[in-house]
Amino acid sequence: MTNYIGSRSNTVSVGVYDANMGQTYTYNSSKTYYTESVVKMSMLADVFYQKIPITSSENSLLTRMIENSNNSAASTIWRQLGSDKAVQSFFQKVGLKNTIAGTGGWWGHTTTNVTDQLTMMKYFAYPNSVLTDSQRTYGLNLMQHVESDQRWGTGYGIPAGVSVALKNGWVTSNPPSKLYVNSVGYINGQGKNYVIAVLTTDNSSLSYGIETINKISSLVWNEVPKTLPSIGVMDAPTNTSTINSKRLVLR
Repeated sequence: MTNYIGSRSNTVSVGVYDANMGQTYTYNSSKTYYTESVVKMSMLADVFYQKIPITSSENSLLTRMIENSNNSAASTIWRQLGSDKAVQSFFQKVGLKNTIAGTGGWWGHTTTNVTDQLTMMKYFAYPNSVLTDSQRTYGLNLMQHVESDQRWGTGYGIPAGVSVALKNGWVTSNPPSKLYVNSVGYINGQGKNYVIAVLTTDNSSLSYGIETINKISSLVWNEVPKTLPSIGVMDAPTNTSTINSKRLVLR
């Protein structure tokens, strides 16, 4: 992956947390980026944290914000959360030490790094004291059903049947020096269980950023080791017993 990133002309940071191994791996982790729509995942977590009732209206807003990446819905949620100062308080409480909420209603200009984005996705992926299991399930379900044209990024190159929950963020109106393309995901299946964040800038185009993240996603999937459960336990014979096929018991 390092060799691949070195061959690209954009700026890239990568973070991976392998739950099976209990290990975190990062590349260029100190670099900060605009989140763009990736921050919508954190906004969803903040809705849960503030115990805002999920009415049919709120469900519609959250669904549009995550599955369709609708900016109008996100702006409404941002205001309901109390805008940047209140959201910043949430970031601090949940340990996002390097994430600063965008001001003036510009939630997409929230700055962050890959370490903080791994932390946030882990709140959805694994049991914790911030989100309940039902809240985690609700959030993951939205991220598992993003619309088809947004299923690039950290979900790319993953075999069919493997669970993929992701949120992407991008901007196309800025000059290349501020053209951010980001993706954060949770991958679980075929003996692999990990969270991944890829943040990029200095992209020559949206497609260049997407291509970069897609390739990194494929490389990470191929390199993360499988951990498969044992299929049974074989009885150990005593010193005086004889081993034969009839004495083997699988439980």
